[in-house]
Amino acid sequence: MTFALTAFQAYGIEAEEAVNKRYKQVAILTITAANTNNDLDLGDLAPGTFWNAVDGSEPGDTGLAAFKDINQRAQSFVGIGGSSLAPYAKADASIPVISLLDSSASSGGNASETLTVTGLLTTDTVVSARMTTAGANNVAVKTFAKTCAVNGQYIVVWTADPGANAVVTLGVQRATTTVQAGTYQLTMDSTYTQMPNILFLSGDAPTTYVLQLEWVLKPGEVPVEVYAAA
Repeated sequence: MTFALTAFQAYGIEAEEAVNKRYKQVAILTITAANTNNDLDLGDLAPGTFWNAVDGSEPGDTGLAAFKDINQRAQSFVGIGGSSLAPYAKADASIPVISLLDSSASSGGNASETLTVTGLLTTDTVVSARMTTAGANNVAVKTFAKTCAVNGQYIVVWTADPGANAVVTLGVQRATTTVQAGTYQLTMDSTYTQMPNILFLSGDAPTTYVLQLEWVLKPGEVPVEVYAAA
């Protein structure tokens, strides 16, 4: 299953002014999709993934033409909403994520030792280091570096020789651009600059949408007024 647009409508909301005419533009899209259709790129009017799936018939043709028209008339995009988005949180394109990584067991013999920490990167920030498995000796972690010099390797300094089999757990902060479950990322299209693109985690995307989008129109511009259904 891919994106399907079953209804599209666009209309204006007039400001209460006696002399100057000012409008908000509204567009409402009724959409069905699979939960793996995560790239809801409404703003890519070239067309991109979404419009390429729904144009060629109604109401996709009417919707695409209306969006191109609105993009020219809009002064600023106001926002997007609907019950399909309500369970999701809007997230930044880059999110700091904290992970816990366990080291290999110490060999003992020194108060400092380079341990293997699978998955640790030189670009990570180490925010904590604590002993989670004691070695043969009763010692504690003395100091820890904020970064590692080599991927997968980390130097731990104890108060004394920990002995064999000490394991240290690192708290690691890493920026990720991957969309997390329960969130979506919204970006404005680089070409059609008044149009939004939404990205979900594949498998976590909604399967039915009724989305309302709003724009402030430029002074003197009148709203697009259309309706089409499958």
